Amino acid sequence: MGFIFGALGEMRNFRLTAMFEEVRTLQQVMEHSRIGYIFNYRHVHGRAPAHRGRNEDAYGVSRNQSAPG
Repeated sequence: MGFIFGALGEMRNFRLTAMFEEVRTLQQVMEHSRIGYIFNYRHVHGRAPAHRGRNEDAYGVSRNQSAPG
């Protein structure tokens, strides 16, 4: 570790209050919703199907980032 001159540094500001509010909103959503996750680590459950013969879906997401339905 070391020190630098103030003129060489860059002032950074963080909106911690806004971040905290977003976390609070997420907590409220999670309390009143059913939450689940998709698990297909290393294609344990098989590869996701091709979308219209392509390896990407309509949003450009690669099929290796998907799980079979």
